[in-house]
Amino acid sequence: MPRVALLGASPFTTLVSNGGGGISRYGGIAINRWRIDATRDDYGQWCYLKDLRSGRVWSATHQPVCADTLWYRVSFDADAVTFDRRDGDFETRTEIVVVPEAAAEARRVTVTNRSSDAAEIEVTSYQEVVLASILSDRGHRAFGNLFVQTEWLPESHSILAMRRPRAAIHKPVWCGHTIAVEKSAGPLSCETDRSIFIGRGRSARNPVAIDNSGDLSGTVGAVLDPVLALRTKLTIPAGQSATAIFTTFYADTRDEALERAREFSELDAANKLLNEESPESDKSLRNAGGEALFQNLAGFLLYGATAENGGIGEAVQFDRRDLIALGLTGEWPILLATIAAPEGVRRIAEVVALHSYWRTKGVAADLVFVCEDPLQCGDLKKEIESLILERSPDEKFEKADGVFVLDSATLSARQTNALRGTARLQIDCDRQTLAEIADV
Repeated sequence: MPRVALLGASPFTTLVSNGGGGISRYGGIAINRWRIDATRDDYGQWCYLKDLRSGRVWSATHQPVCADTLWYRVSFDADAVTFDRRDGDFETRTEIVVVPEAAAEARRVTVTNRSSDAAEIEVTSYQEVVLASILSDRGHRAFGNLFVQTEWLPESHSILAMRRPRAAIHKPVWCGHTIAVEKSAGPLSCETDRSIFIGRGRSARNPVAIDNSGDLSGTVGAVLDPVLALRTKLTIPAGQSATAIFTTFYADTRDEALERAREFSELDAANKLLNEESPESDKSLRNAGGEALFQNLAGFLLYGATAENGGIGEAVQFDRRDLIALGLTGEWPILLATIAAPEGVRRIAEVVALHSYWRTKGVAADLVFVCEDPLQCGDLKKEIESLILERSPDEKFEKADGVFVLDSATLSARQTNALRGTARLQIDCDRQTLAEIADV
């Protein structure tokens, strides 16, 4: 099961798996395309590297090339993710940091040449741009692509993408992707047409653009399947390193996007972005030891490896209408917490804090409390509402991505089966702590 790191804070957040897959979001808007797939985990923002002397190709993270490597390490910190790998004579380090105040994510890719000869490494970034909600992209990908338009800004080494509004009451939304490199780097080029980059019958694992060295085609405009791809060439003397920093950002207007593109194309500004300190709220949670636990549990939630008692549950037949009758759409993963004794009531605060943390990190989930003692349900609901209003006033009740409190006595057998069969993560508050769930 993939492990995940959650970077940033609402509204700009990034999820990264240990394989390199993931998504950046601004509120409910997905910047790049992503699908939850524990088997392949092959959607995200990629960086390809190619040794022009030998023709060897690898990616900065395990995905998407999945090349054999001498060693591969991933470090999850509260405010950064670092990937280290060794491929032949080259060591690659990728550092990922999110700065919510700038609505930006920066990825610093450093290649070290351990050979005795100078090397030329071609570095190419790639991501499929969405600029819409995950649900709309999942349901109408081809139609949604028709509203995205791209442009190339050669003076700031950046691609801008804009989603055109479909109605007068809506406004355009913008994102950008830029590269900052040392002056000694080679020429910069771009690509925004997926069909040209990937090629016929291929995938992100072996795109035709990586086979063909040299400048990318530079295609921009109203392409049918928009992507953001940038390329440069790093000349690395023996025993030395070279760096490229890719920054992806969100903007409300074109002027704002142009300003950010100019800023982040400067190497000093991009490095400063990577060195920004995390907010005080993140630091306090990290010092309390809760952040690592909450992020670990997010992996269980998203990739659905946990069921009742921490094991893999049996398949259960149910109808989605059984969930809809409870106010649950089934569009978001479900965190199911059962309570039957006073001991479980004391753990409500911990579960609510977990759900609230996930929301600040852009992870949507329905938190469902099921009270298995009918005599306590009324008091339990009041206690949960009071706790949330005190600690998490932005939480929602009986709405998608919110908190639901149900009485087991009022649930039909089909509804109970539907809840237990679809919940990605289940916690018995009477007998389990969050830490015990994460250790299973």
